[in-house]
Amino acid sequence: MTRMSNSKTIKRRRLHSRGLTSFVVTLSFLAMTISGVVLYLAPRARDANWAGWTCLNLRREQWVAMHIVTSTIFMFFGALHLCFNWRPLWSYAHSQLRRGINLWKELLVAGVLVGGLSAAAVMGLAPARQLVQGSDLIKAYWAETLPRAPFRQAELLTLKDIQQHTGVLADDLAQTLRDSGFRVGGTSDSLLQVAEANGATPAFVFDVMRKKFPELGGLTVGGRGKGKGRMQGRRLRRTP
Repeated sequence: MTRMSNSKTIKRRRLHSRGLTSFVVTLSFLAMTISGVVLYLAPRARDANWAGWTCLNLRREQWVAMHIVTSTIFMFFGALHLCFNWRPLWSYAHSQLRRGINLWKELLVAGVLVGGLSAAAVMGLAPARQLVQGSDLIKAYWAETLPRAPFRQAELLTLKDIQQHTGVLADDLAQTLRDSGFRVGGTSDSLLQVAEANGATPAFVFDVMRKKFPELGGLTVGGRGKGKGRMQGRRLRRTP
């Protein structure tokens, strides 16, 4: 009877809050680190979105979302972890203060390391500058390697938008894509929507249309070319 009652007690045991918090902090830290490294090495949003760049089958914007969420989780549960362990931490700090801080050198080095590197990053000084420049060099490499978008957020243009800026009928653009084997819902579809629906990239979709209509090669928005002034000041919105 005792064993049966003990087994029932174990099965009915609630989640261990401290253990859960420790696991969440550890796992979110790992996920945050991985997403941070990927974003450090990733191309700029303009190049990544246009070329359909992915890492581990995830788009850049998905890595950004993952990094934001895991960082938020890490901060929340990190603060919770401090609350759960406030008494032992305070007891340790208090005991050290009473008999003199034995690790004051380590504390000083840690403060200089974190504070110094943070200040160097803000002021653009070495060695933080070199770390930032390293990411810039990688992004410059991607810009030279990947297909270049005609302008920022070009992947969000719909076929109707392209008609407004080039004079090429949206229905003709849609028919050209269909003749090339693409599934197109309508002229309100963006290049990104067409690309995702067909397992392609916005750059490839645009190139297919540009081969039939070479005038698309001069497509610009918000400042130059045929689209001058028509969309200036209007932010393109990503449609779900």
